[in-house]
Amino acid sequence: MAASCFDQHNHSPAQDEPAAHPYSPDDRAVALALQNEELYKSQVEEQDRSQMTHDIEQLQLEIKRRAHDATFAKSIMDMDDSEWEAHGDLWQSPFNAHSVSASFDSSSVSVPLCKIYFTVASSENNTLFAMGAAVFDTQNIVLTEIKKTFELGTNKAMADYMAMLAGLQTIYSMGFQHVEAHTDSILLYNQVTNRWRVRTQKMQALWSQVREYVHNWPEFHIFLEPRNRNQHAMRLAREAVSGIKSGGSMGSKVDNMEPCRICLESKHQAEMVKILGCSHEFCSKCIVQHAEVKVQSGQVPVGCPQVNCTTLLSLDQCQSLLSLRWYDLLRRRLSEASIPEAERVYCPYSHCSALMDRRNLNVKVATSAASPSTARKMCVECSRFFCVECRVPWHALMTCDYYQSLPPEFQDKQDVELHRLAENQKWQRCQKCRRMIELSEGCYHMTCRCGYEFCYLCGKEYKHKAATCGCQLWDEGYILVNEVETDSYDDVDFDEIDGRSNFLFVANPTNPYYKTRICRHWSSGACFAGLQCNFAHGAHELR
Repeated sequence: MAASCFDQHNHSPAQDEPAAHPYSPDDRAVALALQNEELYKSQVEEQDRSQMTHDIEQLQLEIKRRAHDATFAKSIMDMDDSEWEAHGDLWQSPFNAHSVSASFDSSSVSVPLCKIYFTVASSENNTLFAMGAAVFDTQNIVLTEIKKTFELGTNKAMADYMAMLAGLQTIYSMGFQHVEAHTDSILLYNQVTNRWRVRTQKMQALWSQVREYVHNWPEFHIFLEPRNRNQHAMRLAREAVSGIKSGGSMGSKVDNMEPCRICLESKHQAEMVKILGCSHEFCSKCIVQHAEVKVQSGQVPVGCPQVNCTTLLSLDQCQSLLSLRWYDLLRRRLSEASIPEAERVYCPYSHCSALMDRRNLNVKVATSAASPSTARKMCVECSRFFCVECRVPWHALMTCDYYQSLPPEFQDKQDVELHRLAENQKWQRCQKCRRMIELSEGCYHMTCRCGYEFCYLCGKEYKHKAATCGCQLWDEGYILVNEVETDSYDDVDFDEIDGRSNFLFVANPTNPYYKTRICRHWSSGACFAGLQCNFAHGAHELR
């Protein structure tokens, strides 16, 4: 929506000053252009929605007509010869669309099954993707064809999922109860059948939508087809791509867009952010995510994400990019970074953990003992006493040496439990800032929030990105990325494969086994047992 600004001025009798416009003419032109583009998109979407509703109604009517014809033909086949000779010429059963219920129940007709073939085609530079899909009945008669283009920035894997969703949505609106889906995407097939794990959040969201559609049908089959058996859908997808090229409108938009250096997606100039000082440009989504990750990990000030670039983002630019919550966290991280590691003190109370500068905690507070102590300090946030030497809540009537000489069971209970947990889980402690660090995934080359690099196995320091120990760099159990789950497998030609792979979905499948352990094949990304596996595919299946 366009907003109008009204400037109020105090007019003096001597002279009227011109109004100060908050926006330049170029900014207004860009805003109007973006508004017109959004309005055009909404109009096109509304027209497409109306056309889709009309097409679905026609498809439902055609399916009912075919079901009626099949029933009428069966009645003729079951008729006795004598009755046919006597009344065959007068036998009729007119089709009345108004007498048929609006909702199509596929269980009441003889054509309960439909098949959909879908695929994705791309332009020469792989920047534009389009889908093609064809829906067939049991007699291999085409019920409908689907051609659709996707927005810029869509990759091959996302396009495969979106193509499947478009096809399943059409079939669901037609009312079929038994569905066969045929795809030539190896990645899509293995992820939908739970043989491969879904890694990214975007793909996880698309995968969840597919599963929602699948569970609406009593029976759902998915087949992995060679590309030479999916020519009908491929022809539709290529026609959609050719329509984009010949139309010219999308091509002109591509010319006015430039790729982001991080996500490699083409973005409008208004979506790009230029780093002050080095002129490197990135899309706003990527640069915000980069800044949030750096702030979260404590690697501040935030630097330019360009490789080998040493430019730092200014505080004003970070404020314009980050939300208020992230900007406040950035300010706290910068305050923390301004204090040397040796002088940082954190409140030992779990509900406080305030950061303090040891150099500013120089006020001597009288202890309960006869002599004063310089180790007893008061937290600036919660106003509770703690020992700055032992980094624990204040130990009354005990010196630091005496407290540290006590057995663990007589010291702070929470500290003892933490050290026992760290010992059992084989956590490592940063030798610079003394933080506990746990390895969840990846290699053994660890980088602490304070910037200290060390080996997770032995704790020795990494110097100039090189290990000073002889430990192995990684363990396969911590490496989550499976090389077979890449989009490159979709580019392999499987025309020479004889036969097809298939997978059956049954509504609410059950497994009689109690799944008490995670499947190690599923954890590595390639369990071929699927839903019939006797081990859990995720924590939600454990019981």
